[in-house]
Amino acid sequence: MGESFDNSAIQLMNQDFKKKEPLSIEDIVDRIVPRLNLKLFLLFLSALSTIFHAAAVTYVTALAGNIPYKDWECVSDSCEALFNNASAAGLEKDFFSQNTVCGNNLVAGTDFNWTTQKTTFTTDWNIYCKDEAKLSLISSIYFVGALLGLLCSTAIFDRIGRKRGALVGCVLITMGTAASSAAPNYQTLLVLRVISGFGLLINYTGSYCWIIEFAPTHLRNLVSGCYNLGWTLSYLIMVMLGYLIDKWEHLYLAVSGLCVFSLAMFFITPLPAVMATLR
Repeated sequence: MGESFDNSAIQLMNQDFKKKEPLSIEDIVDRIVPRLNLKLFLLFLSALSTIFHAAAVTYVTALAGNIPYKDWECVSDSCEALFNNASAAGLEKDFFSQNTVCGNNLVAGTDFNWTTQKTTFTTDWNIYCKDEAKLSLISSIYFVGALLGLLCSTAIFDRIGRKRGALVGCVLITMGTAASSAAPNYQTLLVLRVISGFGLLINYTGSYCWIIEFAPTHLRNLVSGCYNLGWTLSYLIMVMLGYLIDKWEHLYLAVSGLCVFSLAMFFITPLPAVMATLR
């Protein structure tokens, strides 16, 4: 009698166990981190991360092309004579400056050598003083590419959709930024910056429209702010990378790593499915 009762109890327990549905990912996350709304978290993560690279790609030239006018030393007799004259006048502290290099037409490699620990493409390609316009051109031509990307983005989105268009833009940014780390000369870097700028505006507008479209109406202002916060965080990360990385080639590679991260987030976060359950 006791054995039959135990068997019946076990059978009832097995039946109850079979009736229970398997836990979803959201249920698992809720058990691990109570009060965390996974769907909302994925929404804001998508808004934040799909543009995580934008500011870094845009402003990386400011660090990779910095001209270290205070980090050099004399190697020629004429430069040493200038330094001795400045020392005699009590101006040795102000000697190593842009005014000294450019005002006396000192030539890198002949009159002085750069001593900075952080290499830049301006020191590698001797872009300084009268050639500073080349640095400005590298920075500004990026926005020429961005303008072209903006003009072409509508046609691209109509043809392949906003998400795919944003993905194409992100791929272009990643390729252009990664290739910039191996640019052998100034002209090549110019072309690569145009490609990066072209991809950025396609990626930026496409991902923004894609995210806002799926976001619930009552959350769109917050999602838009979170999206723009990604730009701010990207800038801060670029500054940190510039502080930690000494070679400009490696800096471009690190920024391209941010592009890969943003590219991956398009596939990690199932945005349409998430948004459908939040409406």
